[in-house]
Parts: sequence; structure tokens; C-alpha cells
Amino acid sequence: MITLLNTEPISKLVDQLPAKSMTTIALQALDFIVPGQWQRYPNFHDMTKAITGEAREGKLQVICNHADQLYNEGERGAQRAVWIYQTVDGSDKILAAASLAHQVGNSVGMLSFLSKITPKPDSLQAFDLGMKLAAEGLAYLNLHGLTGERFDDFEKSLHNASNETAMRLAALVAFDGLIPLGPDFLSKVSTALQSPPAGAEQSGFLSKMVDLIPGGNPIQYARGLFQSVQGWMGGFVAQKGLTQEGLLSRLQGVLQMSDGKLDAIASLLDASTNYLSYTGTQTAARHVIIKSWERFRPQ
Repeated sequence: MITLLNTEPISKLVDQLPAKSMTTIALQALDFIVPGQWQRYPNFHDMTKAITGEAREGKLQVICNHADQLYNEGERGAQRAVWIYQTVDGSDKILAAASLAHQVGNSVGMLSFLSKITPKPDSLQAFDLGMKLAAEGLAYLNLHGLTGERFDDFEKSLHNASNETAMRLAALVAFDGLIPLGPDFLSKVSTALQSPPAGAEQSGFLSKMVDLIPGGNPIQYARGLFQSVQGWMGGFVAQKGLTQEGLLSRLQGVLQMSDGKLDAIASLLDASTNYLSYTGTQTAARHVIIKSWERFRPQ
């Protein structure tokens, strides 16, 4: 059975998202990829106001309250989606902290608590990206109440992604693909999913997802989903003109890293950001806000 990590109201989860953190700084650095698609809302009330355009406080409160009710009672798929994002982010931290080797120093003041971090081997990093893609696919299924694998439906949704989802996909490609693995990251992910590397099971993500995965085979599901979306990912990189060097140049300035070493930046992002659960919480919130708004807005 699945134990939900956090059953607090979605309004509270949104309110708890930090206004400034390594995650928000890193995401803001990717705005050039999906201009204007993502923003940090001060709170759930303001997010609801921005999405619905509703200005009347009484009506806004009704929509907010009903969105919380949908999340906790009527739209459990949104709750499961948040749990999936939280779980894969937590598993990523375990993999990122598997060993300690490279000194970060004090070049990033916000991260003085991190004395050492270690880049994953390419095979483990590639496998990690495969798992994050699987999590994205599972969250999509649950959020929209779909059953079965539905790889084609998911792949089609990527072409129309907007708002927080667009930013999350851009971050997947940049932070977990191009920056740590280079321009051939897709072939590395394919290889890692065909022959999972030693240590991959340490994340615990696979065993936790079994009950949600169609067919109950996490690796098989991840392989099928990756085969479906790798064409979109390659096209996204080409369309946006993304390169490892270009991304590193932008991030080095934003993160104020003195040496700009590839391993240091990639590991820093891995160990100190939670962009999946951050934007995933926003995506689930948007879903229930729109559902609530559809009930109360004039027809």
C-alpha cells in the first residue's frame, strides 16, 4: 500500500514553498528556455487569483476552499501526483549523497552547510533521469485520472506543456540531462535503462512506485516511457538551441560559482534543489484550482 508523504491541504503546501532558495534561483535561470511560463506565487490565494482572474475576495475564498476539498477528497490523483514528485526528489537526494569527494568551499554562501558533494557516475545520473521521467509520466496519469501506460497520450501532452510543467520539463532536460551528461545524454539514458547500474536500487524509488506503475514493473515502464519521449526531448534541445556550455555559462553567473567546474555545478543542483516537488506542487495546485473555478465561474 502507498503511504502518502504529505496529506496537508494543497493551500498549505503552496504557502510553504520558499520565496527564495537554490531551487527558485536555478529555475529563474532557465526562464530564457520557456519565457514567462513559471513564477513563484506568494501564496495559494494569490496563485488562485492569478489563474482565475477573480478579484472578489469572497468568491476567491470559496474557490480556494473548494480546491482544498477537491485535493483531499475528490481529486486524490492530485494528491498522489504530489507524493510522486516528493518521493523522486527525496530519492534523488539519497543518490546525490551516496559518497563524498569534491570540495565545494564557500563560493556559494547559501550552501555553506554543504561541505562536500560528489557527482554521480554517468550511468547512475542517466538512470536517475530515466526515473524522473517515469515519475513525470506517473504523475501525469494520476493527475488526469488515466489508467494503463498511455505513453502516446503523455508524449502528446509534452508538446503542449505550459506554466509549471513547461519549466519542470526544461529543468529535467537541463539539470539532469545536458549539464551532467552532455549532448549525448539520451543515448546514456537508454543504455542505463537497459542495464541498470550498480547502486540504482539505493534510491528506494523503484520499490515505492510499484503499486502505481501499470504492470508493476518499474524498469519496464521507464524503458517504454523513455522510448516514447526521447524524440520530443531531442527535438526540444534542438528547437531551443540548448548546449551544455550555454547552460553552464548562465548558471555559473546565477549561482556565483568561482570555478564553474562542470562536476561542481551538476552536483550542486542535484544536492540542493527540489525543482520536481516544487513545480509539481504548483502543477497539482493549478489542477484543483481550475477544477474548483469551473464549478463556480459563470457559464
